[in-house]
Amino acid sequence: MKKILVLGSAPGAIIPHEINSYFVIAVNASIGAFPEIVPDVLLLNGWTLRGTRGIAPESQQKLKGRAVKHLIVIDTVPDISDLIKGSGIIYQSLEIWSRQKRADVSSYQTGFSYAGATGHDIPSTGLTALCYALRLSTEVYISGINTRSDGHSYSDKNFTRGHVETDRKILAALAGGYKEISQ
Repeated sequence: MKKILVLGSAPGAIIPHEINSYFVIAVNASIGAFPEIVPDVLLLNGWTLRGTRGIAPESQQKLKGRAVKHLIVIDTVPDISDLIKGSGIIYQSLEIWSRQKRADVSSYQTGFSYAGATGHDIPSTGLTALCYALRLSTEVYISGINTRSDGHSYSDKNFTRGHVETDRKILAALAGGYKEISQ
């Protein structure tokens, strides 16, 4: 596998000039800030599709009509298939993960147990994507993953991002396993 870029949605996210040399795993609506990107994988929290407040409605708008190669949705609510179809995301293949699958992917890489965890006690979608990427390659880069700021790269609103403490622990546990993309 070639090098992987995990593209999170924190402010300041950037893409490298040689983006075509990366396998891109994007998170939630992070591609909203980069209209030219068609990610290899879009890892999407189900809340992004079904949420009616906070950043969710804006994320839904940013994803409508966007193309991705492989869509992974973390959610098993009864109407998830209808939500995916109604999202307007154009995808070549689809995978639906349970919350337990998310916990397993993150636990495998970090050594921490997330079984049964909910809310901000689970890793963010960005850190889940990082854990997934580390299973695929030893050359992983991140951009738009930040535990020191609020807001989203594709929004001018400053919504608080959750999972900060959990994500800090994960980043510390994974230190040395990835590199940050900088300008």
